[in-house]
Amino acid sequence: MAQTTPPPPIPPAAQPSSQPALPPLSERLSRALGASTSSSDASSPGVVSSPGTSAGGTSTPPLPPGLFAYGTLTLDPVISALLDRVPPSRSVRAPGWRAAGLPGLPYPGLVPQRSEMPSAAGGGSGAPGRLYLDLGARDWAILDAFENPEYEIGLVTLEHGDKALAYTWPDVAESEGGQGKALGTTWTIDWAVEDKQGMALYLERCVGWRQAWEEEAAQSG
Repeated sequence: MAQTTPPPPIPPAAQPSSQPALPPLSERLSRALGASTSSSDASSPGVVSSPGTSAGGTSTPPLPPGLFAYGTLTLDPVISALLDRVPPSRSVRAPGWRAAGLPGLPYPGLVPQRSEMPSAAGGGSGAPGRLYLDLGARDWAILDAFENPEYEIGLVTLEHGDKALAYTWPDVAESEGGQGKALGTTWTIDWAVEDKQGMALYLERCVGWRQAWEEEAAQSG
């Protein structure tokens, strides 16, 4: 009986990368990540040492333990619209900081708490918010691109001594000797509950923004 030559093996399909290439991180985020991890123990459970690779194959810096959110990002529908999930979190306060209302904007800015300013809603000392944990490189890239470019990023100390990155707002009234925007009001989340139509429009904007970001990220990858 004639022997037949077996067909050549089918080469395995190319395996897609487990993580799509990220667009280059902004200068402010790269600088903040480097500063935060240099002052943290990179072997601690909260620090991600291999977060991913940006477009062009450049490794991103290790990620910090978490993000302190104090405005609209504390709302499950908003964070879910941006990240497709609600990351693990816990309620915390940032002593010495205040969520100030920004003129004409639906979200606040984190500014130093001055003694003459009213305390945050709900009592307690400092700005109330959520500490988001287990954020990956893609989460950070999305949130940083979403945040107003006027924000600065830095480490803040939370209650019980925890540290996290937070998006802070330049306190114009303080930096310009009392001139300019006063930022005299303390922001609360009440509008999201009371203004249902406004909140629905804001969520619609978040969804549309995320779709546009994905398209831009795919092109840059």
